[in-house]
Amino acid sequence: MSTKVMETLSNISGSVSLACWTVVLLPQLIEQYQLKSSEGVSVYFLGIWLLGDMANLVGSIWAGLRPNVILLAMWFVFSDSLLLTSYFYYRNRSGVKISPNNDNLENGPAQGSDNSDLHINNEEGDHVPLVHEQEDHMFVQPAYISKLGYAIIVTVVATISYLVSDSSMGEDVNASFGAEFLGFISTALYLSARIPQIIQNYQRKSVAGLSMGFFMLSITGNLTYAGQVILYRTDKKWLMSYLPWLMGSLGTIFEDMIILTQFYRYKE
Repeated sequence: MSTKVMETLSNISGSVSLACWTVVLLPQLIEQYQLKSSEGVSVYFLGIWLLGDMANLVGSIWAGLRPNVILLAMWFVFSDSLLLTSYFYYRNRSGVKISPNNDNLENGPAQGSDNSDLHINNEEGDHVPLVHEQEDHMFVQPAYISKLGYAIIVTVVATISYLVSDSSMGEDVNASFGAEFLGFISTALYLSARIPQIIQNYQRKSVAGLSMGFFMLSITGNLTYAGQVILYRTDKKWLMSYLPWLMGSLGTIFEDMIILTQFYRYKE
């Protein structure tokens, strides 16, 4: 393909990545709001991820990466802080725990089951319904509606980003040793962040309280970010300048796939 076509594909891929990362936390925030609980999320996952994004932000600034990359890194830190705030808010406010045999609310009740099967346990061990009778006016959103909504948002944001963005990724990045070191630190943190969540899911034999949309957007965002870099240029100097960030993106895809496998494995 011609250089112009590759640059266009790179720009489209980058726009999709930006859109995914802009809304990646929305499904999990909605999940916690619906459950009024953050029990399904590992606080170690959130904390290590925040540290990784902070290292990524400092490393991006130090390396002199493009402004859109730095702004995105700043958005990551803000979003992580928002999710952590939500975690502690519901943790301290409700004092409820999700029963391990519950399915994710995003997927709705299982076919052939009664709504009363969806419940949480309070501190006294009593069952508290998550889905009430119709007179309670609580609505559980079907999975296909929520996924369609996320797809529409990503499409709109990606289109706007593509139309207003510069098609060029710029010149080679000559990062200092310190910036590259922070980049590898952030990569190590990203790769280790999912491990506590994977272990927690395995121990509970449940993914209740987690949003599948969160991990699907993460996979899409990482794939398209790597695509943006690789489609633009493939020479060694260019790829080495982005190596820490590429390793972080591609490595977390593997771990997110493990979590998606757990969604399938523990789905009831």
